[in-house]
Amino acid sequence: MEKAGLEVVTTEVIQNEIDVHLRSLKSRDVRIIFTGVYQDVALKLFCSVYKMDLYGPKYVWLLPGWFSQFWWRQAEAYTDCTTEEIVQALDGHMTTFEDFASYNDQPSISGFDRDSLFKEYYRRLSGNAGSLHAFGLGYDTMWATALGLDKAERTLRERRQSLSDFSYGDAEMGDVILGSVRNISFNGVKGFIEFDRNYDVPSVAVIKQFQGHFLVL
Repeated sequence: MEKAGLEVVTTEVIQNEIDVHLRSLKSRDVRIIFTGVYQDVALKLFCSVYKMDLYGPKYVWLLPGWFSQFWWRQAEAYTDCTTEEIVQALDGHMTTFEDFASYNDQPSISGFDRDSLFKEYYRRLSGNAGSLHAFGLGYDTMWATALGLDKAERTLRERRQSLSDFSYGDAEMGDVILGSVRNISFNGVKGFIEFDRNYDVPSVAVIKQFQGHFLVL
């Protein structure tokens, strides 16, 4: 963003008084807005966006791409706006998410392949499962955490220490844990997992835009 000459004008933590935060954005003449909210909050947010006229070609709204399909059709269950009003406010917004199609179909470290894990996920939640993107991320994150802590514990034992001795003020042990996580690698639901120098896992992003009641590539 800095290289592109973009400036972060403000950061708002949305809780209950959505209109207060939107008025803050409007007063600062903000035009590109990144959001990190769940879909029920997104419905309330865009109901207020519609009422305050904070949409249209002058604004670029970016939302998470893991919401349920046609989530905006639930508008009247959470807001006093109609579905059409929410759709009008959402028109032109963009979403980003990890490319589900690029997920690995090879067995993960657990021994299960992607399809088997997804079937078990749906079975346990009686068909009321959320986003598969979130599931893949969560599953691989838990394995990365477990493997990282296991590696850290083995390193600490060589120093006659243990994770049970951990305290938030122990910077040295914190470095051991971070270093251990950074150096793990394994086959997960998303594919081969390893971390770069920024502790990120490289992945392919999909960007879609909302046009005429649909998200399109």
